[in-house]
Amino acid sequence: MHRMQKKVWADFRKRFDRSNLTRIYHRWTAIATLRQGTDSVTSYYLKMKDLWDEQYVIVPLASCDCKESRPSVELLKNIHLLQLLMGLKESYHNIRSNVLAKRSMSTVNEAYAIVAQE
Repeated sequence: MHRMQKKVWADFRKRFDRSNLTRIYHRWTAIATLRQGTDSVTSYYLKMKDLWDEQYVIVPLASCDCKESRPSVELLKNIHLLQLLMGLKESYHNIRSNVLAKRSMSTVNEAYAIVAQE
């Protein structure tokens, strides 16, 4: 029985690993092209967050809090911040510039809070 389960899982992995790259591509495209448009800041942020959450399902983050994984996690946090700022309306130009000019990089949640206050 154990051998049969292994074979089923191997077949399952083969079938879905091929589609993962396509799913990742579509998720990244959706993230890269998402713009605030006529949405409120909150609505835009929630759409972006949903896309990030879907991405985590496809490509989970490292589950350890080890020293080796911290740079990757920090990089991803910075990428998310930049993605959020890139899609904001042009009327948020000054806020975007202020967030980017800060000495210590803001988190996505901090940036969202700053923009939402405007």
